[in-house]
Amino acid sequence: MAIITMDLPCKLTDTELRERGGKLARLLQQADELQAELNAAKAEFKARYELLQKTASEIATEIRSGHAMRAVNCVDLEDFSEKTVKLIRSDTGEVVETRAMTPDELQRPIPFETDEEKGA
Repeated sequence: MAIITMDLPCKLTDTELRERGGKLARLLQQADELQAELNAAKAEFKARYELLQKTASEIATEIRSGHAMRAVNCVDLEDFSEKTVKLIRSDTGEVVETRAMTPDELQRPIPFETDEEKGA
């Protein structure tokens, strides 16, 4: 007679059921934590990817248009004869915009001598 070992169903004891229940709870908790980490990593990579795409798109637009937006100092130049104010680029002298003077801007200050100018 030969002895053969086989995997066969066996009824679990109450202790085995409690142990397996505890192990299952721990495994499910670990799986939930891992899923949360995965979701956070996906969100981080998605944000990084979208930033790269946005930057690449902005550069492509600059290349197509031949222009880039930059902060440029400008000066308001009041022209009382035309009753306008011109906004002029400091770097090129180009007029960026021209607008009508407001009523307050149309009021010229009255010049007067200061004490320093009088020589006091």
